[in-house]
Amino acid sequence: MASSNRSSLYFQLISSDLIQEASFGMLPFFMPMRKAISLLTLLGVMFGATAQPLIKRLKPSATLIAAHRGGLNDSLPENSMVNFKNTVARSRQLVMLEFDLRKSKNGTLYILHDATVDRTTNGTGEISTLPDDYITSLRLKDLKGRQTMERVPTFSEFLSWAKSAQVLLMLDVKADVWAEALAMVQRFDMTDRCLVLTFKPTDTRRVRAISPSIAISCLVSSANEWNSLKSQFSSWEPVMAYVSDNAIPAFLMQVSAAGIRMLTDVSEHTKHGGKVLSRHEYKEALGRMAGGILVTDYPIEVSIVADNP
Repeated sequence: MASSNRSSLYFQLISSDLIQEASFGMLPFFMPMRKAISLLTLLGVMFGATAQPLIKRLKPSATLIAAHRGGLNDSLPENSMVNFKNTVARSRQLVMLEFDLRKSKNGTLYILHDATVDRTTNGTGEISTLPDDYITSLRLKDLKGRQTMERVPTFSEFLSWAKSAQVLLMLDVKADVWAEALAMVQRFDMTDRCLVLTFKPTDTRRVRAISPSIAISCLVSSANEWNSLKSQFSSWEPVMAYVSDNAIPAFLMQVSAAGIRMLTDVSEHTKHGGKVLSRHEYKEALGRMAGGILVTDYPIEVSIVADNP
């Protein structure tokens, strides 16, 4: 991307942030009254003074959209602050941001998917062996490998922004930093706006022990995993089942009948060659996850489908 185009994009994103901030103080003049009232009503439920656990806030007839790594955008780095802000500003509905946590040599939590910084930055090395001064000197690359001016965000930096943003969080903890990550969530008073992904029963139990009230998702891809999940919890209130996107309807009905909410992922980049799916395919996926969460690489596009059923 030419530097002039990059500057234009960054200017648009900064402008979007200003518009977004203003829109929550008064009804935006460019939004139809019906949608503005609907949005403000939803935000009142999600972020009102009487905060509720995240799962209790999910509406049975609606599907919450989660942005995988903040949403994958050719011109913006994954898991970057500029990408997170772009997704929140341009989505047609309240969005959940999925992101990954790892720890540096100095013990600082950073938002980074891979174990190394090689693919997503202009640096090299495993993040667990790298000091903070090296990590903060790095610049993130976009999906085409072009270097940007964006730095690897710290978890603290992200939470400082998210605290005052209209957004929900989905934590994918990649290293053994459960205690540090959940303590930071609690310190920023964000527990009731977070869902923690777990993919092993041992991790599910650890999260539950550290933070009993935080929402947890458990991977359920077989009858054995389903039986294990049922044996762990006497109440489904803080728990969601992470199911395969091609799970058979009978299995989904069994999970739903037990009173447990579900989430699944579309995985456009890993399963569909990175292409945006058709409107019909997204509508079908949203319908399957009614009352739950749909994780997608293209949250803005999916929000448009959800906003115009």
